[in-house]
Amino acid sequence: ADTSASRPSQLKVPHVGWNALKHTGRASRLLAGIEDEAQAYFTHSYVAPDGDATVALTTHGVPFASVVEQGLVFGAQFHPEKSGDVGLRMLRNFLETAGRLGHPPSPHGFGETRPDDAGRPREE
Repeated sequence: ADTSASRPSQLKVPHVGWNALKHTGRASRLLAGIEDEAQAYFTHSYVAPDGDATVALTTHGVPFASVVEQGLVFGAQFHPEKSGDVGLRMLRNFLETAGRLGHPPSPHGFGETRPDDAGRPREE
């Protein structure tokens, strides 16, 4: 069977460039203060399906989960550090959420030692 009619003929992969974050309407600490359809910078070849944790969708040929949040698990398919004010706001939201939960950011991310080198002496 010919499936070419169901695929965009000019879809470029990897997806590189600016695209909109469409809020799903689910509550999100990451997206607080970020407008619906705000633009973010993407560089990826894979897509995640829309699921219960999806708080924003983006369309590149097909809709996919671009921001997820469930409990203490957060994820973004785009590059916040390359997404200007939108990315900075999301990173700020994440840090503020972590601080409110009693887990202030540490230079190592996981307390005073990193899990992969716990117990090893550190070079000064």
